[in-house]
Amino acid sequence: MNSKFQCRNCNCVFESEGKRVEWQDAVVGECFKYTAECPDCGCDCNEYRSPKSANAAIPEPAGGCGSGCCCHQN
Repeated sequence: MNSKFQCRNCNCVFESEGKRVEWQDAVVGECFKYTAECPDCGCDCNEYRSPKSANAAIPEPAGGCGSGCCCHQN
């Protein structure tokens, strides 16, 4: 199965099968990620994360407007 990857060196976004890289973290435990070689510069690249998906994981505060102000005072 192909996934999207992004090169930090040349900013190229490409699709590739990738390879699974595993390691043992002292705090978290067993970890893994998928990497692929950039077709343009040959660097080892991580999976592509769109800017929308990174922000979607951060919920807005309940009852607020998201700007840190107190819009709903009683």
